[in-house]
Amino acid sequence: MHELRTWTLKEEVGYINTMMEEHKKAWAKYGCTIMSDGWTDDNVVKEVGEEHAIQVITDNASNYKMLE
Repeated sequence: MHELRTWTLKEEVGYINTMMEEHKKAWAKYGCTIMSDGWTDDNVVKEVGEEHAIQVITDNASNYKMLE
């Protein structure tokens, strides 16, 4: 149990971070789709970069509907 919470976890986190960096590099070339469940904050667009977000998919929450 101790090994899982210490060096093994740190090793996996490092692996995931490396993989995420490769994905982030691809955003500039291919763009990125952001999927929102209605609970996530719109700051995700800032994290991805507005220039890389090619579409945003949301649920049908009333706060995402345009008022007429």
